[in-house]
Amino acid sequence: MAKTALDTSLDELERVNAIRTRIHLAAKAVIDAKTSTYRARNGRDVGIEDERGEKCWIVPFEAMEFLEAALEEDETA
Repeated sequence: MAKTALDTSLDELERVNAIRTRIHLAAKAVIDAKTSTYRARNGRDVGIEDERGEKCWIVPFEAMEFLEAALEEDETA
């Protein structure tokens, strides 16, 4: 049986919703994994600030990679 325009639209909507869900989950993973300090060689917990004194967050590589992949998938959709 041939797909109708409605079937095609529903498939596309489902695909877009799946991509958006992955982006949401990836963003949540970044937020959940972020930290504001790292352990320095001397054993102290140290924060990072930019040149204006604004706190910078440290994010694990895997969480950031997951988010970047989800966003890339969205851009190619």
